[in-house]
Amino acid sequence: MHQTTPFHRESYSRLILGVIIQFYQRCSDKFQDLVSSVMPGDSVSQPKVALAAQWAQRMELVPCLTGLQNTPEDNIPQQQQLWRQETHLEQDFLGQRQMDNTDLIPSIRNLVYLASMYRSITWFAAELSHLKARSEDGLLSPQNLEPLSAISAPYTPNMTYMPLASSTEQLTLVLSKEMSLRFQALLKTYEQLSELILHTIRIDVRCRTVYYLNLTMRGNYALDGEAGEPDPHIIDLNNDLSECDNLVSPCVPRSARQFIFSGLGQLMEHVLIQSSRYLRRPNIYGIRKILRNILALQQSVKTITVNSNESFDRAKRYFSLFFLSPTDMLQGIQKRQEFSFDDYQTMLALQCGVDPNPTDPRQSMASQATDRNYSMYVIDLHGLEIEQN
Repeated sequence: MHQTTPFHRESYSRLILGVIIQFYQRCSDKFQDLVSSVMPGDSVSQPKVALAAQWAQRMELVPCLTGLQNTPEDNIPQQQQLWRQETHLEQDFLGQRQMDNTDLIPSIRNLVYLASMYRSITWFAAELSHLKARSEDGLLSPQNLEPLSAISAPYTPNMTYMPLASSTEQLTLVLSKEMSLRFQALLKTYEQLSELILHTIRIDVRCRTVYYLNLTMRGNYALDGEAGEPDPHIIDLNNDLSECDNLVSPCVPRSARQFIFSGLGQLMEHVLIQSSRYLRRPNIYGIRKILRNILALQQSVKTITVNSNESFDRAKRYFSLFFLSPTDMLQGIQKRQEFSFDDYQTMLALQCGVDPNPTDPRQSMASQATDRNYSMYVIDLHGLEIEQN
């Protein structure tokens, strides 16, 4: 009808735009439903929006995520730089509080729905762009038809020419300048919504990783013997990542899958090292269990990432420092400084039997030490020029 009734093209174009706007509103509402949750028994408060959906709209983070999408797979140094930048930004957003289960998107099934929405909206936006809307100043409509005498062909009331649209002809929208600008803005909103959905999926996968690793590092690592398997929270994390990969990946293109899961190894290493301050006087068996956890994570990441070149060597080297004496570690720092001052200070406390994060702030760390030279080691550590972050 848009092609065969030129006198009413403007009205049909307005109708088409109206439908496109309504569909966008439905998609936006569905997105909000999928990323929100209501606490059981709480029918008064507003639904809680997952951190992933909130962070995906933070202006500080958007350029980093967009840069990751546009970085070629073979440009590993650029990817690693953006991974580190994203990790630090997300840690700043989280602050000192611990990630909670209610901060996550309610279920992995919701992530699957989001992935399907991303694919559908991306396809729909591409189809809209193929409409190739063109602007016309003088649209024919019942309000601006030329007088009959101005038509060169003789008037024949019993014959009306209706041009038939070819089945292979590309549909185009003929819009006024104002409507053309509106159409372009509407197309942009669809592209932004699809990008928001993809960013939200990626960030939620990372939030789940932080959530489980924080629980892992707050466990008991003062063991009586060798641990036969990884921590239960590590197993839960690996199961979640595997399920997410199996269900989400078929719904998105390969490039989107790579974007969702890339950089997980770097995030895991960062969280493990930063969370070492929550360890409560671990022993050798406990540190060996942490190394077993790292190995399990490495195997999991290897199965879900496209280019798995993340060996977790940095995390392994950090926790292996526990097996050195404080003197040997300080001597090693003089030769090569790989970690921050806070990381070394935490490891020094663990070596000397000190709780890096005591529950009673009135209790001095030196009084907890099993090594009476702990205070001297701390002085020596401060004497070294080590970057704080």
